[in-house]
Amino acid sequence: MDFFAGRDTSPPPGYYSPSWPALRNWVIGPQSDKRLTDVLWYKGDIVAFVVIWSVISFSVLYGLAGLWAYIVFFRSKLGVILLLAFCAAGLFAGASSGAVVGIILASIYNAGYFGMATWIPLAWALIQVLVCLISSDADLSLTTL
Repeated sequence: MDFFAGRDTSPPPGYYSPSWPALRNWVIGPQSDKRLTDVLWYKGDIVAFVVIWSVISFSVLYGLAGLWAYIVFFRSKLGVILLLAFCAAGLFAGASSGAVVGIILASIYNAGYFGMATWIPLAWALIQVLVCLISSDADLSLTTL
């Protein structure tokens, strides 16, 4: 029992880490910390879930962009090179941003002694992809604002 938190800060007795993706139950509400399934308590599990979802979502986004480049440059070798380059960039971007966001989320949830529902890493991966998609607009610059 943590004196400052006023409650037990460890996972509930009988807790085990859920297997990925574990999106069966939407755990929202006051009893979310009492659930044994579909809740992440350990930092390593939180970071792993965020990284996996980020890599998947970034790979889809960059893969679609690479596929478009392949279709545009179909007759040359540049199309295949662009497809592979976009896929590699998607893997790198997903892994790096997923690790950073995962560490931040794990630190915040563990500092507050909260268990994280397993759908929250998916939501944060989608938020990262949407931010990447919005920031890719080439027409936006400081001179046009």
